[in-house]
Amino acid sequence: MPRRCIRSSRQTIRTIEVTAVAFSPDGRSMVSGSGDRTARVWEAASGREVARMTHGVEVSAVTFSPDGQYVVSGSGDDTVRVWEAASGREVARMTHASTGSPSRSAPTGGMWSAGVGMAQRGCGGGARRI
Repeated sequence: MPRRCIRSSRQTIRTIEVTAVAFSPDGRSMVSGSGDRTARVWEAASGREVARMTHGVEVSAVTFSPDGQYVVSGSGDDTVRVWEAASGREVARMTHASTGSPSRSAPTGGMWSAGVGMAQRGCGGGARRI
């Protein structure tokens, strides 16, 4: 995955691995997940950070709700969390025995889905109305 370097005028301070990126449905915002335990919402045109949400460990997956008002993030801290995209306020948290990994939003407009644990190998997932 790409790495994002945070630089001062004199030296590189640290390198952060970006692990996931998704655009909002209207294309005006994007959300990134990274190895620094954060999911961040950005204005796509300007690159300005809008909100920062923090997990306990690396954020491995991110997505927007179909209306773009919420961000869903999954992390190795065994949680899938729902955040207000504009403010970064946490509105829901699901805890699992293994890493959560949000998948694409369902087209119903009121549902989002979250793959859990070994979803890449075909194991379960769930849905919750927001």
